[in-house]
Amino acid sequence: MWAAGISGETSGGGELEMGFDQLIEHLNFALMGAFEARHQRWAFGADLLYLNVGVDDGGTVPLSVASGDRIDLDVSADAKTKGWAVTPRAAYNLLDTNRFRLDALLGARYLNLDADLDLGLQAGRFGTRRRIAASVVTWDVITGAKGRVKLGDGWSLPYYADIGAGDSELTWQLGGGIAYSMSQVDLALWYRHMAWEFHDGDALSRVSFNGPMLSASWRF
Repeated sequence: MWAAGISGETSGGGELEMGFDQLIEHLNFALMGAFEARHQRWAFGADLLYLNVGVDDGGTVPLSVASGDRIDLDVSADAKTKGWAVTPRAAYNLLDTNRFRLDALLGARYLNLDADLDLGLQAGRFGTRRRIAASVVTWDVITGAKGRVKLGDGWSLPYYADIGAGDSELTWQLGGGIAYSMSQVDLALWYRHMAWEFHDGDALSRVSFNGPMLSASWRF
C-alpha cells in the first residue's frame, strides 16, 4: 500500500494538491502492483499505479454588503482526478556480494492523467462557474539503478532511483526504506517519490506522487 499524496500545477498556475487522507476519503478506485522475473543476471518487470478520486462538495458563505444587507453566497466544487502510471523495465545485475546488491536498469514510463475542477458561485439570481481541466499522456525513456544494502539476519536497506525524459521534459523517481526477508516473503517499509515536469504549452506544468509505502513481495 502506497500512502501517496498528489501535488501538481496546471500551465495556467492552478494548484492541484491532495493529501493521502483526502485521497482515502474520496477514493473511487485504486490499483497498485509490481512484478519481476529473474534469470541469472537479467530481470524484467513493471510496476503500475491507478487512481480515481472524486470530490463533490459545497456550502453557503454569508456576506455583508455596503448597504448593510446580507447576501448568502452558495459555493460548489466538483473535483476529479484519475490516471495511470506504468513503468516497464529491464535490469542487469552489476554487483551482488554478501553486503551489497546493485542492478542497472533501463525502461520506460507511461503517464495518462486527467484532472478536472468545476467551481460554482451563486448569489441570488447571479452566478458564475469556472472550470479548470488538464490532461496529459506521456511516454518517457528512463535509466537508473536499484538494489539493497544487506544488514544481516534477514534485514536490508532497499533503494531505487531513475531519471528520464521524452514526451515530458523530465521524470524521476526515488525510493528507499528498510526490509525484512523470510523464506519466500519480503516485507518492506519505503518512502517513494515519483515526479514529472512538462514542456511549456502542455496542460500541466508539473505533477508528483509521494509518501510512505508498505509492501509485501512473494518469491516463486
